[in-house]
Amino acid sequence: MDAVYFASLEALLEKHAIAAEQRNVEFNEQLRKSRADFEEERRKSKEDSERRNAEFNELFRKSKEDSDSRHAKIEADLAAAAAQIKSQGEQFRKSKEDFDNRFAKIEAAQAVVTAQIKSQSEHIGGITKSQGLFAEEFFSNSVKEGKEVLFGQKFDIFAKNVQGLIQPAEYDIVLSNCSSLCIIEVKYRIRDADVPKVLQKVHSFRINYPQFDNRRIYLGVASLVFEKSIEDELLESGIAVIKQIGDSFVVNEKNMKVF
Repeated sequence: MDAVYFASLEALLEKHAIAAEQRNVEFNEQLRKSRADFEEERRKSKEDSERRNAEFNELFRKSKEDSDSRHAKIEADLAAAAAQIKSQGEQFRKSKEDFDNRFAKIEAAQAVVTAQIKSQSEHIGGITKSQGLFAEEFFSNSVKEGKEVLFGQKFDIFAKNVQGLIQPAEYDIVLSNCSSLCIIEVKYRIRDADVPKVLQKVHSFRINYPQFDNRRIYLGVASLVFEKSIEDELLESGIAVIKQIGDSFVVNEKNMKVF
């Protein structure tokens, strides 16, 4: 009876292990496709941006040539009208009306160019937002997978996009166990101005969640793009640096400290 029971148990455990491995393979494939789609979208966006720039430059060149030509003709018309103003007052009036109409068309053309520039800026802003969402999704999934052992700690609670309860604040990733807590800031590109804001997360978190006041707090920054100087500044401040390596990530815990 015991042999049959243990054999069934082993079969069940093997089945679960195979299923878990399959899910892991599917997740990695989905992540690979997501990255491929992202790179393709970024390539298309770049090509589209370059095409728009070329179209804008051509439009601006033609508009300038047309404007110069129109102004030259207007000046010639006005010169001719000035010579005949005494005897041809009506002709002068018509020339002035023509000038006003032409100038209105130039202003309309300038308005079109301005609208195109604004549209292009909004498009670029959309690309930046997509990059940030990709970084957040990648690191959230990666950290969640490895949350049991991270920063030398075993964490049993994972949460993302945690909002402040008392003061306005957002914490991209929060890991917690009975004695420690880790706050991870996620960026597509970390900038120098972001470092003080990351350090401020500890103070605001203790205000927003006083029930965790007795926990040791660690800080980490996960980013797809790091400048060497900013990475060094983070490490010197006691903040862990988390980088993408292929489909996974690597953590630099040098000088990591408890806040």
